[in-house]
Amino acid sequence: MSVVDQATLCHEIGPEDAIFVVNGAEVRHLQQIDEAAFARVRILPLSLHALGGALRTSHPRVFDYRILIDYAAIADEYHRVFPQLSNEWLGDMGLHCQIEGIDLARLDAPAQFQFFLHAQHIARLAEKIVQQHDTVRRFYVFSGDPLTPLDFYFDSDVTAAVIRYVCERLGRPSSTLVVSSPPAHMPAPVAPEANQIQSGMQSDRAFGGARIGLVPATLRGVQQLYSAFDELHFDALLFASETWGTPLPNSADSAVSKSVVTFSSQDASRDDDIGPKLHELRKRISKKISSSSLPACIRDNRYLDFQFDHIVTKRWLGYARLIRQASALVKERPLELLIRSDHFTAEGAVLSHLYRRAGTPVMVALHSSWPVDINWRSPRHSDFALAWSKSSARRIAQCDPRTRVCTVGDAVQDTFRRIYPYEEENAPLRTITESVRRKKVVLLLTNAIEIHAVPITDPVAYFETCAALASIPAGLRDRVALLVRTKPGPFGEDPILYEAFSGLAGASSTGLASLGFDDCLRLADCVVGVNVPTSAYWDVLRGQVPLVHLQTSDAVALHPDLPADVVGCITDGARIWDEIAPVLFDETHRRQLIERQRAFFESEHRPEHELAEAPLLDALRLACRPALMSRLATASKRWGAALRRAFSSGAEPVETTDRANGNSPARAPFEAVGPKLDDLVLTRAVTAGHVDEVSMSFDGRTIIVRGWAAALTPGQPAKRIHVFVNEVHRGGGETAIERPDVAAATGNPDILTSGFWLKVEAGPKFDLSGLAIYGQLADGTCFEVPLPRRREGSVSGSPGHAMSTPC
Repeated sequence: MSVVDQATLCHEIGPEDAIFVVNGAEVRHLQQIDEAAFARVRILPLSLHALGGALRTSHPRVFDYRILIDYAAIADEYHRVFPQLSNEWLGDMGLHCQIEGIDLARLDAPAQFQFFLHAQHIARLAEKIVQQHDTVRRFYVFSGDPLTPLDFYFDSDVTAAVIRYVCERLGRPSSTLVVSSPPAHMPAPVAPEANQIQSGMQSDRAFGGARIGLVPATLRGVQQLYSAFDELHFDALLFASETWGTPLPNSADSAVSKSVVTFSSQDASRDDDIGPKLHELRKRISKKISSSSLPACIRDNRYLDFQFDHIVTKRWLGYARLIRQASALVKERPLELLIRSDHFTAEGAVLSHLYRRAGTPVMVALHSSWPVDINWRSPRHSDFALAWSKSSARRIAQCDPRTRVCTVGDAVQDTFRRIYPYEEENAPLRTITESVRRKKVVLLLTNAIEIHAVPITDPVAYFETCAALASIPAGLRDRVALLVRTKPGPFGEDPILYEAFSGLAGASSTGLASLGFDDCLRLADCVVGVNVPTSAYWDVLRGQVPLVHLQTSDAVALHPDLPADVVGCITDGARIWDEIAPVLFDETHRRQLIERQRAFFESEHRPEHELAEAPLLDALRLACRPALMSRLATASKRWGAALRRAFSSGAEPVETTDRANGNSPARAPFEAVGPKLDDLVLTRAVTAGHVDEVSMSFDGRTIIVRGWAAALTPGQPAKRIHVFVNEVHRGGGETAIERPDVAAATGNPDILTSGFWLKVEAGPKFDLSGLAIYGQLADGTCFEVPLPRRREGSVSGSPGHAMSTPC
């Protein structure tokens, strides 16, 4: 295996060579290195994202790998092999590592599951591709310097390591193209600036209510939980997440916002003994791994040493530090209840283990409207769970039969309504409405069909089903329009795949890219899903739009798994339009389906106790009651004895201090760390951008801002986006969404990834007039991304519409 740099690649690569690409970002990077070299080489995609990126370049030598995927093996490994192996691989070698009674390997099982599943899939697929290309002189693969490990499901160099191993084992020449800044499709999450919180430890106070701990990272409906805590007068403790960010309460008066604790995996104050032990464990793993039960592509692959080094000596070290910090906190801060997400976060997993061991009940709240698959959950039993529907309650009970599930109905919603642009200024919506005039609109609503290159349904069968849907019967072609709403963000497929493999016209697959989901539903006369359902089905049913589901191939996950008689499930692709046509044109049939779906939705979201006025509050009271009664009894004795001592001596009662740091009982307020509007340094570069859409949650607590921002000279997307409301920094994020319309309109392909989609807390009394969006360039200078003013003839959302001149 040789290593080459970009300059060497341009000279030595030829038409007899091939390069593996795992995502569209690598395709674009290769094209930018040298257009001539890119045109010569054969492109071997390893994911749908890479395949779409390659097709978009019109490269003549792109290999369609989909037929080589062994989906049956993936499904077996997803459900049976790797869930067990990810928990037991270290123990299989007779090794273990525990900190405060927590087994680090079992704690890390969700991340290890993704690593094992991804590596095995890539190894199997790469071997078939290499064997089929027996005339290729040399295979190339991207790799970073330094190497990037795989943490959960984000970009890494694990793919390159597996391909190097496969080529070496098959005796085929290969080279690694090393880049200092590897092209990233989906960067690892980091805490947004607004969520870097100064931790404040609140002192003990008289028992007005239960003391609740909450790990809000990845939680859906977290603002409703905050409101419930305040209404119940709960003394809430918020545990921030250094990786996933931490949503804060909207109200500055909330008790939650004044009681925040932030852990840090970089805090080495309690791990003097841990580092050497983990390094010794890593050495022992190296000696014993050859006899482990791991797949050969992992077990015998020396190129994956960097990944195991990271897991054992860095990730587990971070876990150990977190455990030490949390263990001390649990002793100092007893709780009546701890609430965490069902989606794995290190803070949630560690705290739930330690608090439950201390006798505190643990409650799980969902990360979305549907429970996460068991492979992605924290590997711990929970005492209670909150479910928003009866179907999700049944799924939770299947995952953990010991959990008491509380169905609280539709109390928690995360549905957004468009508040900008004004409808008459919404050019994309107006254009699509005019193009489908007098036609019935069938909306194909898609979900992610792969995660980090691993397909969760058979992609061949998937696109064949979409092709059957695209084959509108001759008698309906003048009466029906088919539009595709792909999943937004990095998990969604490139729309060009639907054009290439399903025969959908370009406008059908790309026309909705600039619309919000509410506008898409407004257009639809019928919604159709294929093979992999989405939790957005609940929003379709809530909006009383007829829903039809096509299940023509197995999927490793069904979320939500709704009854076939409710969603009109079809398993035969030939019957697709026989089912859809009556929904569109038979008014009696349509009305009956809508009524059946409406009744199902209302029944599903009816609280467990139908007479309960506040089911969420009742569920929290129920979960807290046993521990609260015990704590009240103990507290009564403790405070009674203290008062008797104080009054018997004639002394004033002693003020309780914070046991963590000795501060006075006054709450230490949190402070959101973010740039101040007056401190922004404006750029002198020529910039462009546009805010395409602002949507607000129905409870008025959260907004979604979507648009694009870039510098035209030199061509570069804004590095970060900052959102200000009434001159207060409310959050931000990176640009990463592809905007081919922007690149085409500006003639600058370097700003393709200038799109952004941000979800931030609106703050109290949000008003659109107080909203300001700023883009920040790599040099730290900023520019405003304006919202077009409401005026006659304005065009909303058109690339290049808003440009700023040098300051």
